[in-house]
Amino acid sequence: MSQEALLREAIEAMTTGVRGMDGIAATAIARGRRIRRRQRLIAAAAVVLLAAAGATVLYQGRPASAPTNIAAGVPSPVRTLSEPGARILAGWALVPGPAVQEFPQPDLRVLRADGGDSVSPTGRFVMRATAGSDGFRLSILRDGKEVHNVALAGAEAFQWSPVSDIVLTTLSNVEGQKGFATIDAETGQVQSHLPVSIPASFCGPCTFSWYPRGNEVVVRQAEDFTDADGNFTGRGSTFLFDAVTGKATRNLPLQVNVSGPGSWSPNGRYALSETERGSQLIDLELRQMTQQLPGRAWFANDETLLVIRSTPERGRELLVMKLDGTITEVITLAGAFTKGNLPVLVIRQ
Repeated sequence: MSQEALLREAIEAMTTGVRGMDGIAATAIARGRRIRRRQRLIAAAAVVLLAAAGATVLYQGRPASAPTNIAAGVPSPVRTLSEPGARILAGWALVPGPAVQEFPQPDLRVLRADGGDSVSPTGRFVMRATAGSDGFRLSILRDGKEVHNVALAGAEAFQWSPVSDIVLTTLSNVEGQKGFATIDAETGQVQSHLPVSIPASFCGPCTFSWYPRGNEVVVRQAEDFTDADGNFTGRGSTFLFDAVTGKATRNLPLQVNVSGPGSWSPNGRYALSETERGSQLIDLELRQMTQQLPGRAWFANDETLLVIRSTPERGRELLVMKLDGTITEVITLAGAFTKGNLPVLVIRQ
């Protein structure tokens, strides 16, 4: 039996038979209940006020400009890089473009160059593409001296192989047909494949790029199968060709606008499709977009992306990000990385 019930019985027993005491007992019991309810309300209000005060202190203690993890909504660690060759994470460093020839260390492999000169995977050669009246000319340099000079009419988008000293370029002829050529930096030999042997409507405008293993090149179908907002729809095709023979090898039954070997996860499960709003992470097995990324992205490994973004508040940043959108680190780019083209990412072999 509760204390309240016991108290009620005691009061009733003591007042039984006493004239006028029934009203006094009832009044006492009612007053006790009112006091107890008021004490409970005061205690509850105190808990609410303490919680609100704690939340205010936590909020005021957090920097207003702290970058936030887009997946988990929590602050990410921040550091600043300003010197060329600065280390990003295991196996990765940053070099500003376009003057990559200043860093021809043999243990650096260029993943993507935005323009100007860039170093071959072995560090032995530098390629330099210059526009002329008859098209682009490609110079191959070794130890600062030109060893090959190749004229390439209708050439664009030069790119080192991810695994060898071979340059890939996209070609166009006067009929508007597209193909590609490879240039061996050691010998200067050019292998041209124009047009490639699939329907003429497959491509235009288009840019060929390397598949990660360096044995195939890839290009997407010409017709744009993204929706009105540039989102991946899972429609269309992406074609692959043998890098040596130029023959079609296979096609993916979906359209991805890749930019180079860094657009593919090493395990082949994912690809990065480029849009005006940034890279989109595509699950090739499920044929669906899993993440809209806040900038241009590359795969560092099967689980990690490197994303370049620019914000009015903090300028250019490099995000180290997991495939689920979790940002593990924010790297502010300063000094040499604030000028010219986007940084060139290089991987240490």
